Amino acid sequence: MSMRANVKGRVFIDRKFDAIYLENITLGHDVSLGHYNRLWAFDKIVIEDNVQTAIGLTIVAGSHDKESFQPLSGQQVTVGKGCWIGANVTILGNVKIGKGVIIGAGSIVNKSIPDFSIAVGNPAKVIGKRSQRNNIIGAFGNYNV
Repeated sequence: MSMRANVKGRVFIDRKFDAIYLENITLGHDVSLGHYNRLWAFDKIVIEDNVQTAIGLTIVAGSHDKESFQPLSGQQVTVGKGCWIGANVTILGNVKIGKGVIIGAGSIVNKSIPDFSIAVGNPAKVIGKRSQRNNIIGAFGNYNV
């Protein structure tokens, strides 16, 4: 069994990054992970191309049954292309964040978020939409979504 994440291209990882079960993590091209980010990959975590995160992101790809406390299956987390994840966001298991999404600081994401949405709060709710421009400036330059 590999003890390494699957990294597809350039990735920047800031200081104090922490992860468990690296073999369940896939990072796309031109991903920038802020400092104090934590990825708990009990199930798969996929962070697609051109995603940027701020300080304090926590992703927990896992959960437990409320009666037996047994681990649940189907807890994969996917963050789509071209997303911006604000400071101190928590993303829980069985969530897909669509492409081009912005998640506001301090949000707790416990349900999937559609493409090009802006979501904030606890729990995170969609409060707006972004234009579906083809060309966005990311951490590593311009890219298409």
